[in-house]
Parts: sequence; C-alpha cells; structure tokens
Amino acid sequence: MPRASSGEAPWDRLSDGKVAPESFAAVRVLKLNNVEARALVGSTDPVDLRRLCVPEVVLTLGSQGALVVTAADAEHVPATPIDGPVDPTGAGDTFWVSYLIARSEGASPVEAARRATALTSAFLARRHEEGAWRS
Repeated sequence: MPRASSGEAPWDRLSDGKVAPESFAAVRVLKLNNVEARALVGSTDPVDLRRLCVPEVVLTLGSQGALVVTAADAEHVPATPIDGPVDPTGAGDTFWVSYLIARSEGASPVEAARRATALTSAFLARRHEEGAWRS
C-alpha cells in the first residue's frame, strides 16, 4: 500500500477511531474484521458500527462467527467449531464471497451470514483434514 509523503499509510489516519460517516455514503454493505472495526469506529459495538451509516455491516469474528449489523438489528451468527489446529488462510475471502452470493440469491443478511459461516467452516475443516494447516 502506498504511503503518504509523511510516511504514514492511509489506514494510519484511522487509528483514532474517528471516521466521518460521509466517507461511506455510497457503501451499501461492508465487511470488517475486529481490527478494522476498531480502526474505523473505535470498537466492535453495533451502536458504533451503525455510525458508519452503512445499511449492512458484517463483522467477522474468526472462530466466533460473525455479527450482522443493520439499522434495525444486530445478530451474532456462530461459527461451526472445528477440531484441531486450523490455518485460517482464505477464510475471510471464502466467507465474503459466500455471503455476497447468498445475498444475490435473495437471502436476508442473517441467513447469508449463516450460509457463509457454514461454508467457511466446511472449507477450513476440509483443509485441516487434508493437512493444509501443516504446510
């Protein structure tokens, strides 16, 4: 990622948790992990995530699943537990693509997150069974 002449990366300016809501005016759905959420709004609390003024925010929580935040609701969708060590490489991408496909097929945000967490767990479990975590 390019750095400004001051030597800071663009995300360095976000570490104070203060982002103007109009920065996301054209965004309709946003996926964040807990680190990104803390950088943008200072926390992972649904009230704070709603300050982004994005109609649909999906907060991925790794082995804890995901949190779907809309104007009306915030619902935690648990992940399916996987026994043993897991290499999470590709999990976020798998989740997000699965989520977007489910939404494009008419699933509600929470149903899309359920499908995405199930598929991501299956993806990670298969990689574990194949020994990909050892690489």
